[in-house]
Amino acid sequence: MKSLRIILGFIFVALITLLALLMCQPKKAQIEVIDAETGKPIEDATVNIESTDKHLRDVELTTNEDGICDFEYRDEKASLDASVSANGYEPAKAEDVELSYFKNDVLVISLHPLRTAKIHVIDKETLQPIEEAAVKVVAFPYPGDIRLNTNSDGICNFQYASSQTAIDTILAVKAGYSGAIYTNVATSYLADSTLIIPLEKLKGCDSEINNSGLPSHAVQTFYLGDYSEDDDMVFLFKYWTCSFPDHIQIYSGSYQSFLENRAERIFDFIGTTPCNYDDEHMKMLPIKGPNIFVIVDNANDDSPNSTAWGFYIGCPQHR
Repeated sequence: MKSLRIILGFIFVALITLLALLMCQPKKAQIEVIDAETGKPIEDATVNIESTDKHLRDVELTTNEDGICDFEYRDEKASLDASVSANGYEPAKAEDVELSYFKNDVLVISLHPLRTAKIHVIDKETLQPIEEAAVKVVAFPYPGDIRLNTNSDGICNFQYASSQTAIDTILAVKAGYSGAIYTNVATSYLADSTLIIPLEKLKGCDSEINNSGLPSHAVQTFYLGDYSEDDDMVFLFKYWTCSFPDHIQIYSGSYQSFLENRAERIFDFIGTTPCNYDDEHMKMLPIKGPNIFVIVDNANDDSPNSTAWGFYIGCPQHR
């Protein structure tokens, strides 16, 4: 009888040990990454896992051709966070997923594809494409603050998130041409059409610009000669802006400094409404470099109406 109790005791200990071993055995789990619009698997997506399971180290996985990656865990009471990214898609994250979920299910994470916007820069007079035009795009989270160059067809592309409703700024410039700047560009327009940006041949001093009733905003560039601040020269700037109203800014510096937000702003004016088109403001502005950029932007971003502004720039003269 005593021997039987000893044998049963050994069997009980063995069962407990076996159960403990079975509980500590790694369990297999899967994460599937799919396209949110088509439902198709995304291959080569990167999956980063952070887990409270002390036996599941933080790992980086890559999905196979079926959009699936495998991992192992031990503690069903633990949880994980999974961060997923793939080329051409918005990143996504699944947080606080209990590992017990994987006993019966595969965790499916959907990624939304990025949209592609096409920009076509052309000569306003000849309608021919402008190659190697510099295009600056500012929008967050995509594409951030980037600079592009047009190809031989005058075209460049960038990507943005489907959740974005507008692109903050699109600026196009080319040596020998005036530039163009567009603000608060609706992504709904970019999804349906190519944004065509016409650039005009560079304007010199004694030029007059009249943008009454036109919907586009512009960066007008004036080359005033090889003058410096030491020459004590100024140029005459006559201007008006009204109706909505518009915002006129003048920057001095090179193209590179302008694109990198290093150009110095030497003039800033916001029009009033209502206004008299015959009223003309006048300003003598110092010349600090050979390039002068005149930026006109609509001060009312919500206005669907066309802009109304104009100016005349006079040749350099001594103070």
